[in-house]
Amino acid sequence: PLYLADGHHRYETALAYRDMRQGGQTQSDAGYDYVLMGLIELSDPGLDLLGYHRLVCGLSSEALEGVRNEMRELFVEEPGPESGGVDALEALLTSLDAKENAQPSYGLVDAASGRLSTLVLREDVAPVKLPNVTVPSLRQCDTWLLHEALLKPLLGSGLEQVSYAHDLGEVASRTATGECGLAFLLRPMDLDVFEAVVLGGERLPPKSTFFMPKLPSGLVFHLLDGEL
Repeated sequence: PLYLADGHHRYETALAYRDMRQGGQTQSDAGYDYVLMGLIELSDPGLDLLGYHRLVCGLSSEALEGVRNEMRELFVEEPGPESGGVDALEALLTSLDAKENAQPSYGLVDAASGRLSTLVLREDVAPVKLPNVTVPSLRQCDTWLLHEALLKPLLGSGLEQVSYAHDLGEVASRTATGECGLAFLLRPMDLDVFEAVVLGGERLPPKSTFFMPKLPSGLVFHLLDGEL
């Protein structure tokens, strides 16, 4: 199987453009019938999967309090490190990994208080609070649960107030200045969960995976006119 871990929008655009150019005719050697990809073996020992964090920005104090109240319905909150610097955020993520909790778990940065804490999904959470799933592994997908059970119901499906960052320095600076009121730190997605969800026909939320290393920067041109 081939997983589109990054660039599925580009791939779908390439398919739509090919269909438009073909006009119902097949020409297998046409330039527009091909798209450039970087293919990497999922079990490559040099491939790392890192977390992609969520920052909630631009909300009023009342709206932020609404998010906090809903969090208390869904999660057990436990205090974390006292400082909000990068080292403290790294320690918070390390503590999440050490728990090896099967329940969805997150690090939380609250800009108003400067408090760091961990959130663990309540085992007794009311079923009505959790979206229905067609693929059981979605229940273990931190990004999916955060979006579907908390952020989308409160902020809308567009999630315009949510920003994404993989760098903890950016998370620390944007919460320290008050630009973003809350930040959710996410553990790297388990590759077994990734495969199970995608093979089940589900699409992961935006910015669910951050694979490293990245391909080297540069430009490669693929001509869409003419033949290969």
